[in-house]
Amino acid sequence: MIAVCIAINDQVASGLFKNWIQRLRPSHEPALEGLVHLVREPNGNWYKGGSFGFYSSHAANNAGVACFFLLLMNVREWQKIVMLLFMVLTVGYSRIYLGVHYPGDILMGFFMGIIIGWLCYQVYKWGAEKMNLAQ
Repeated sequence: MIAVCIAINDQVASGLFKNWIQRLRPSHEPALEGLVHLVREPNGNWYKGGSFGFYSSHAANNAGVACFFLLLMNVREWQKIVMLLFMVLTVGYSRIYLGVHYPGDILMGFFMGIIIGWLCYQVYKWGAEKMNLAQ
């Protein structure tokens, strides 16, 4: 289900929303040229990502997996929650730092990731209940 969660998050973000909305990434926005922090790749090119960036599939994937894990493990320990939250926020921050997403792209990615992660958990729970009934 984790692979399904990642696949759905990735396809909805990259295959549907980015092509439908077609908002340029900060790294591709002509009005922001010279203002956006870019990182040089090992081959000497600037890392800019694809043309369109709404919304972040990295943020969605990480938020979805974190949500799924939190529900699956029924996590109540604050240390584990903080660790997963730190991972999700670090990935979101990295996308802004690299200049490939606006903060709104990250927030929408978190929102969609949590929804899709929750839905995947519901399907998992339903399937687990059905398998227990069949035994």
